Amino acid sequence: IACWLLEEERDTPHYGEIVAIADAYATAMARGDADAALTPYIDYWNGEGTWATMESTMRDYILTTANKSAAEFKAIFDPSNSVSELDSIKIPTTIIRGGETRTPAHRITEIVARRIPGSSIVTVPGAGHLSPITHPELVNEAIQTHFEQIA
Repeated sequence: IACWLLEEERDTPHYGEIVAIADAYATAMARGDADAALTPYIDYWNGEGTWATMESTMRDYILTTANKSAAEFKAIFDPSNSVSELDSIKIPTTIIRGGETRTPAHRITEIVARRIPGSSIVTVPGAGHLSPITHPELVNEAIQTHFEQIA
């Protein structure tokens, strides 16, 4: 998620919300406590209790990527990224988002859609941040529709 698109002053509540999650994650990972990092992070994006009740195979996979995710926070907040770079995208673009994902993610998709000429947003009903995992049929349908429209 491209948090660098949020404007710190204009999007203060959204920006602060994401920064707090990222900071808590990084702090817990720095002390080697992946579970303390992942519980609020996964629950933030997918609903209270998601991490605790997640299927073990998915939990194991997420645990193996926890350090990588911590490093990615630097990139998603990197101020050297520029929103103007989106203006140069000249290909048909469909942005897929979960209908139940967090407000900052919705705001980011709106910024992206506004900046990429001719883009569109598809909202997956009932889906959260992990829509490709939780709602693969609907996400795949949106991707297929996109390719059919540009063919």
